[in-house]
Amino acid sequence: MAQRSSSKQEPLGFCAPSAAPIASAGLWIAFAGGFLAFSPWLALPFAPAKEFLLSLGLAWTWASARRDAGSTADAPMALLLGSVLVSAWISIDRPQSLYGDSRQPFYGVLQVLLYAGAFRLGSSMDERLAESGRRALVGALAAMGCVAVLQFLEILPGGLASGRAISTTGNPAFFGACAATLLPVALSAAVSRRSAAAWLASAAGAAGLAASGSRGAAVAAAAGAACWLLVSGRLKPRLWIAAAALGLGAAAAVGGSRLGRGYGDAMRVELWRAAARAAIARPVFGSGPDTFMLSLRKFKSERYLVAAGENGKKSERSGRIEQSSAHNDLLQAAATLGAIGLAAYAWLAAALAFAAVRAAAGPDREAGAAAAGALAAAFLAAKTNPVPPEACVAAAWLAGYLARAAPRASVPARIAAFKIGSAALCAVFGAFAWSNLNAHAADALAKAGRHTEAIAKAEAAAALAPAFFPWELKLAESIVRAAEADPARREELARRALTVAETAAARHPGNPQSHELYGTAAFFASGFKDRDLLELALREMHQASSLDPHHPYPPRRRMEIAEALGDASELARARADYERTVGGAANASDVPRPPE
Repeated sequence: MAQRSSSKQEPLGFCAPSAAPIASAGLWIAFAGGFLAFSPWLALPFAPAKEFLLSLGLAWTWASARRDAGSTADAPMALLLGSVLVSAWISIDRPQSLYGDSRQPFYGVLQVLLYAGAFRLGSSMDERLAESGRRALVGALAAMGCVAVLQFLEILPGGLASGRAISTTGNPAFFGACAATLLPVALSAAVSRRSAAAWLASAAGAAGLAASGSRGAAVAAAAGAACWLLVSGRLKPRLWIAAAALGLGAAAAVGGSRLGRGYGDAMRVELWRAAARAAIARPVFGSGPDTFMLSLRKFKSERYLVAAGENGKKSERSGRIEQSSAHNDLLQAAATLGAIGLAAYAWLAAALAFAAVRAAAGPDREAGAAAAGALAAAFLAAKTNPVPPEACVAAAWLAGYLARAAPRASVPARIAAFKIGSAALCAVFGAFAWSNLNAHAADALAKAGRHTEAIAKAEAAAALAPAFFPWELKLAESIVRAAEADPARREELARRALTVAETAAARHPGNPQSHELYGTAAFFASGFKDRDLLELALREMHQASSLDPHHPYPPRRRMEIAEALGDASELARARADYERTVGGAANASDVPRPPE
């Protein structure tokens, strides 16, 4: 114990030599498994399985740790983590800020804790394990790139989105961000070690990136490679400045000529404007981690609806389109974390930039250059698209390695805390992944007409992830389907669905969809004649409209409720609101009649 507590910690390494293979296996689980896991038939294919493997691998590696080292970026990382926690506490939807957004849960409290753990692991890692981690990243890039190319050639089925390869991420932009982040690491290994395998991985990654068609990721990858060359000393500063000026000029010319013209470009511009409006509305701590979708529903503009519509026109479809990200990390931070979070994020970025400068003069220049290039690519990719969790974990781990400080005395209690914390986080992500499987099973059972079993699976999903709104919605939908199929129990099941919806609305007061669920449940539980429940349904639909003025569902449902109430004035107002949201005239056929 005396030796462990001494200031000479570096010779001991991160773990005992006999434990090094075990710790290395954890890094392979995290990086290779996190990047390659993908199940498109699951309810949330982009996150739960990946986040479980990422957390499992990090916990596995922490279990072998016998030292913990800090970094030169610990202060900004601590401030950023603190701002996330405070913002989550005062969030417009606390459960969503905890779990992350239901469609892309990448920036919630749980995800940020995962990234912080990866950062601290990277700063504590000795070179032998760091090299093993880099090899895992290169291997993941090779596999992902090959999958993307085979998808593009249509040799592997089910992998294209609008003709663009998605590899194992489910989205071409997500894959682009992953490939851009890993390419500098692979190029560094190829050049410094003259590794044929690393050259093949680089080629596969570059080809896969081209197959994804992600313009922002391609620019980010080029910038990351240039940053690696600069920090490693292979690119002279004058050539770097000239290349940067030329690249920025070309990017500005191409981007300026296309900005706002394409479907994605125009929507992206409107997302940025909505994020700015959201940031102004809650300037200090923002709306809460990963709540951008809720802000967008309130602050999206008419121009957004046109950009999201078909043939440049608003439609019911455009009112339903939602985005979980501002497609710009700075605006995302400003809108969801406020000025405090944005300042912490900027401080962290600056600290890592200074760490890259120090790495250029340090003894591990090549490894530092690879990390700096990967971080530069991820940072630039995040300016146009969200970065998925696997890439965020890799970037956080590389950031910790880049900013690692001189070895210091390790505190056994602190190391134990990291081990327990990483294991607990792994258990949480494991429960969430299992709840995702139950939710998928509930859907499959409901479609097969096995409604009692479907409700049981939906209840299990909701129990494993309490207050996670998609599972609450899934449970209510399962009960409603059962009610439709069983007239004898219709009233009982309708009341049960109403109870679930009431709880969801209370837990998520800032989510218009929770009020839509509560209002719909009250409408059906009323039997289309209970006036108190009909009036409750009407109030909830008005509340949903106040939180999302452009969504067509609430006014459409209000027309049905007004018809059941016999309220001609409300019917006229609802019809006018519906026409405004879809940009066209509603006729009598738009109002489904309740049964006699």
